[in-house]
Amino acid sequence: AVNYALECLDEPSLPRVAGLVLISPEIGLSPVAALAVWQGRAGHWLGLEKLAWDSIALEYDPYKYGSFAVNAGDQAYRITKQIDKRLGKMSKAGKLARFPPLIAFQSAIDATVSAPDLVTRLFDRLPPNGHELVLFDMNHIAEVDHLLAGNPTAVLDGLLKQSARPYALSIITNRGETAANSDVFLRRRVNGGKFETSALDLSWPDGVYSLSHIALPFPISDPWYGAGRDGKLTLGNLALRGERGGLRISPADMLRQRWNPFFPYLLKRAHEFCNLPGTEKIQDAAPKEN
Repeated sequence: AVNYALECLDEPSLPRVAGLVLISPEIGLSPVAALAVWQGRAGHWLGLEKLAWDSIALEYDPYKYGSFAVNAGDQAYRITKQIDKRLGKMSKAGKLARFPPLIAFQSAIDATVSAPDLVTRLFDRLPPNGHELVLFDMNHIAEVDHLLAGNPTAVLDGLLKQSARPYALSIITNRGETAANSDVFLRRRVNGGKFETSALDLSWPDGVYSLSHIALPFPISDPWYGAGRDGKLTLGNLALRGERGGLRISPADMLRQRWNPFFPYLLKRAHEFCNLPGTEKIQDAAPKEN
């Protein structure tokens, strides 16, 4: 979508984009993705078909592949490199003033795409035009900071300290209140102004320390990826306990967050951005799920 919007700036005959709503956008990937093409080529040269796959897993999800082809990783890496190159070139040439308004929703913890790259490669290059970045912070009362593989809030800290940003910034967080708890609030700043804080009648569910790359577009009520009700098992609460190695589904897959407890806010903001009818019917908040 971003690549097409850039294409429209160079080719006036293409149908113009009125605006973009991006959810967990693929603007930057891990540098390891650059090696995918060589793994695929090695498999071809050596006649080893398994090298064409980054992972081969049980296919139990009806809407998402469990296995991941190396070729897919290579294509993803190449398109992000192309977008980065075009954005840099067009930014220097002053062509991004006509880039359509966009709103992007991103989790601070995302194992698939890079939140810092979304800021530096895309948003920081765009001139003011009604753009907005919405970031979902981690749960700061989950008490897992000492267990984290990295510092997921580094990008948030940088954004909080710098005021000269040509876009609106919204952060959903439970950090900064005098009495920290699972309730989240909105910190929003428009075009370099001061942050304004407002309450959201939403909270982190028990046992959830962050969102994930795949969780953002799904509500708690989703029949496949939601939390499930009345003992119903879904992919969103698939936490089966037993002996290690007894299941073909990895614990990492079972424990990955698949639904967004703050989906009502995401839906409302997306509707407002698109100026869709019926936005006023979307509730500002959903019942807290603890």
